[in-house]
Amino acid sequence: MARNAPPEHGTLIVSAYLLLGLAFAGTWIFSYAGRGHAPWELMPWFGGAAVGITVWAIADWYLRSR
Repeated sequence: MARNAPPEHGTLIVSAYLLLGLAFAGTWIFSYAGRGHAPWELMPWFGGAAVGITVWAIADWYLRSR
């Protein structure tokens, strides 16, 4: 069975999620310990970024499969 996407595509998506998770953890700690803001204020920003990565991955998969 032939592959539609190169193997690097999945690695790029996983690395984007890992970097997003690392940035989220660092920002959460900085916000909680340093500035005194509620860390829950970060959820819409990072949630939107995660949804954006997911939409980008699905759109890229769809365009490559055509």
